[in-house]
Amino acid sequence: MSIVNFYDIELNENSNITEHNNTLKIKLKPHQLAALNKALEMEIYGTIKYKISDTNKLLSLMNMLYTNIPYSLLTQTNNNIIQISTNVGILGDMVGYGKTLIALALIAINNVDNIHINNTYSKTFNNHKNYSYLNISSINNLISPSNIIFKTTLVIVPRGPVYIQWENMIKTHTTLKLLSIDNLSFIKKHLPKYTQNNRQEIIDYFNNFDIVLIKNTTLKLLYNYYYTDNNFNLINNWKRVIIDEAHDIINQLKVHINYNYLWMISGTYEDLLKKVYNSNNSLIYSNTSKELMNDEFINLMLVKNNNTFIKNSFKIPEPIEKYYLCKLHNNINVIKNFISDSVLDKINANDISGAIKDLGGKNENENDIIELVSKELKRELFNKQAERDYITNLDITPEQKILKLKTINHDIENQEEKIKNLTERISYISSKTCSICMELMTNPILIECTHIFCGGCLLKWLKNNNSCPYCRSNINGTDKLIAIVNDTENNNENNNENKEIILSKEETLLKIINDKPDGKFLIFSKNENSFEKIKSELNKSNKSFELLKGNTSHMINVLDKFKSGELNIILLNTQYAGSGIDISCATDVIIFHNMGLDKFQAIGRAQRVGRKDELYIHNLCYEHEF
Repeated sequence: MSIVNFYDIELNENSNITEHNNTLKIKLKPHQLAALNKALEMEIYGTIKYKISDTNKLLSLMNMLYTNIPYSLLTQTNNNIIQISTNVGILGDMVGYGKTLIALALIAINNVDNIHINNTYSKTFNNHKNYSYLNISSINNLISPSNIIFKTTLVIVPRGPVYIQWENMIKTHTTLKLLSIDNLSFIKKHLPKYTQNNRQEIIDYFNNFDIVLIKNTTLKLLYNYYYTDNNFNLINNWKRVIIDEAHDIINQLKVHINYNYLWMISGTYEDLLKKVYNSNNSLIYSNTSKELMNDEFINLMLVKNNNTFIKNSFKIPEPIEKYYLCKLHNNINVIKNFISDSVLDKINANDISGAIKDLGGKNENENDIIELVSKELKRELFNKQAERDYITNLDITPEQKILKLKTINHDIENQEEKIKNLTERISYISSKTCSICMELMTNPILIECTHIFCGGCLLKWLKNNNSCPYCRSNINGTDKLIAIVNDTENNNENNNENKEIILSKEETLLKIINDKPDGKFLIFSKNENSFEKIKSELNKSNKSFELLKGNTSHMINVLDKFKSGELNIILLNTQYAGSGIDISCATDVIIFHNMGLDKFQAIGRAQRVGRKDELYIHNLCYEHEF
């Protein structure tokens, strides 16, 4: 391999490429060979030089390097060269374009013994106002001794279909020796057990394999299996560690791992920053400091091709993307600037009850809410009825008894009337009028005084008021708000022939599906509660569907049914099924709400290598989501 002198942040058609290696049974595309060339240089030499063409990125990096230096001094230099040394890399090509093969090629071509070891531990202190510095260095005592390190590659992947895809790809496209660790049963049945004097036997066993493939959910079980009596772990030192879909699982790896080189694979690597900052994972703290994983420095660890270069490597049809304006419940547009992003996300996903919970309130359906609110009234009614029975059995004069019973019967009638009125007020809410907007109720919310208003109207009202809009009773915080969920409600809009009807998100979704009877649909949301109403509407329309969730075998079964045509609708939560899974047989992807970078992962389930037909992407949006 020839040494590349300089790199830009992104690789392109002019970047050096490595030669194809026969250890892979599949020929890599040009962008994969370019990425592999850079990855090999990073591992073998431990140093990369950058000549950055983007002036803004260069200045941003220099500003991080020269803390507090005047901006005018930064712009005076014509030297746009930066050199780094690191043992952390990110394979960050766009979703669905062959990052797994790049990683496998790296394992196949570069023996772990060739990974560069930085034997010097150093710190440099600079005076940023003039030329003065102090550099201190010593032998690097953080390097694991060679006799206890596993000379193989540990590959950690999400559980489910991604694990199966890795296993199949290794067996199909490489000659690498693979150890697949599926679950605790496999660990106990096949892996050597520690017996105080067989440490070398365990190391030799693992070193027989080129790849140790394990699910993120099984990793902790493996570590627990190899804890010694003195709480020392036998298997926390590896030559190379690769974490696939790192943006999803890196903060779930609750084990300590030492490595000579760490690779993280992520098509949405920007999400890694959030996970690092919100994680106490020793993998992050011990080996990848938070200072390292910032917006500027992460680009220097990146192995990423220009998107145009990637697309030119394949002949995948460009997707056709559509946006649909959907009907928004009343007044949410008005309040969207006054609520948190998490609450707005739930509103975008039509999870009004979840939004109320986030605000500290409760949510119930109509029958539950009647029971909940009338509980105290019923208790009082019961006591009155018991009092009437007591009076009936009293040994008093008939005149006294008649007078007392008349009074208590009147109280009972009043109490029963209160319960009846309350039931009528809460029942059939969709036909009631909100006294704030004077329109039919939408997403109704009940407050402590038992008056009910549109959810959007009330949230707007509470921004500047703390009393009931109807009776002026005090509202002491949002914890007393109760969202009323009516699972059988049908919102029938007045038809206006001269005006285009704007459908709800569920209605839009059904129309998309109905308009394409032979379509194979992936429906994505990052909010689990979104699916409840979607499932209800699909069931009403006699549409068969599955939620991609559960254990690996169930998820694989769902995907097999989808590929065979037995099933044509899958619901996927991007929080646990949005990354890494190959579902390129889908014809359409429906993005139920704005979901940021998760959208690219969602689309990447279908828009990926191997696709032959155009993918249709449908974005369901409220006005503020555009």
